[in-house]
Amino acid sequence: MEIDFYKEFSHYTTVALLIITQEPDTYQSAAIEAAKQLLQGRIITPADREEAEQHFTQKSDTQSAEFSRMNIYKEQITNVLEPVIVPNMPLDPAKWFKLFLWAYGFFYVWILYKVIRTQVYFLHCKDCGGYPSVWGGPINAIFLTIVFFFLLKNKKWAWILLVVSNIIAMITLVNEMQVLYQYRGVLPISSTWVVFRILYPIVFVSFMWRPVIATFFGVNVQSKLRSLWAGLTLGILYFAVLEWVI
Repeated sequence: MEIDFYKEFSHYTTVALLIITQEPDTYQSAAIEAAKQLLQGRIITPADREEAEQHFTQKSDTQSAEFSRMNIYKEQITNVLEPVIVPNMPLDPAKWFKLFLWAYGFFYVWILYKVIRTQVYFLHCKDCGGYPSVWGGPINAIFLTIVFFFLLKNKKWAWILLVVSNIIAMITLVNEMQVLYQYRGVLPISSTWVVFRILYPIVFVSFMWRPVIATFFGVNVQSKLRSLWAGLTLGILYFAVLEWVI
């Protein structure tokens, strides 16, 4: 069904018609032609032209402001991500830590919600009394709470616990991948998730190991080596227990 633009625009103001004629990227050629025909029967005052010009000036200013805002967001994201991707890039630890704290806070709330929901389920489940996983959630929540506390206090124990836990995750990942491969026909496994699961602890530990980050948390070389040995020892022990149980 064709639109009768001449009839449609007949009640438009002179300023609105002027705007339509100057926006070929927004309106169809038939709409622009109809606006021009209507303007031929109108008296266009200098005030009408000035108001139309003000519209385009405001539109241009709005687009410039949005473009500048997007550039600011892009620059902020680049400032955070480039030091992670490119190790030689300069890094502002305070800026990175603020963003990490927000991300960890959201993750912490999400984990607490999942733990509470799971515990409520187990409380109402009559046949789940001896299920061992009932303790996994609360233990994880307690660990995350301790880490979150140290992060808020900007203590070196936050760095130590995060690095040690991710080193353990890197080691036990071997067992996890074995289980996933064994049940690949049963479990719906996303290749993207597997790649993320493998790369995340490696990238995270590498980033936290950087001298500027370790120094920000007050961690010296000796503490870094102790954390490395603790993570490796606990990871190997945990891996051995998983292999023995499974």
